[in-house]
Amino acid sequence: MSRSDIDADLKIRLAQLCLDKKNHHSPIGWDSWALYLDPEVTAAIVEKFKSYVDNTVAGADYLCAIPTAGWPLAVHLQHVFHKPLISLDLPKGVFRCEKQIKKGANILLVDTVIHTGTTLNEAVEDLSRIDGKFLCALAIAFNDLCPGQHPNLKRLLQQDKVKYLYKFSQLGPAEV
Repeated sequence: MSRSDIDADLKIRLAQLCLDKKNHHSPIGWDSWALYLDPEVTAAIVEKFKSYVDNTVAGADYLCAIPTAGWPLAVHLQHVFHKPLISLDLPKGVFRCEKQIKKGANILLVDTVIHTGTTLNEAVEDLSRIDGKFLCALAIAFNDLCPGQHPNLKRLLQQDKVKYLYKFSQLGPAEV
């Protein structure tokens, strides 16, 4: 099986597991927790991230999970990239173990999907409060079909500060 066949199979399996037509964010939503029902898909996603973002992660001092669905993915990535994992408690904007986080540290945010970018924007703002530097955000999918995206999300996308594996339009409603 070629790499493109594997990628096509992964897209289909992701769509079958996670795409949800009954979601408030857009005509096509995402059930993040369904991803974790299939360990093979989860492992394939982690491997895809490993090959896709190795250089980006090298510059990170910490991984930070965006709660709640980003947590399991961030734990998997922590084992692959051997980076400390910190936690952000949204909407409070409080980091667990905040006193142990180095000032000026490069922090890579991890989530499963980005819809409007509001949660991502909150996390980036919270990083500045603790003198953390936002390196970039990793997500499995970006909901490019979602209306009402946060203005900062558009800027971060243009600056290549948001790295994702798939756009919703690539997964396609026909695969649901």
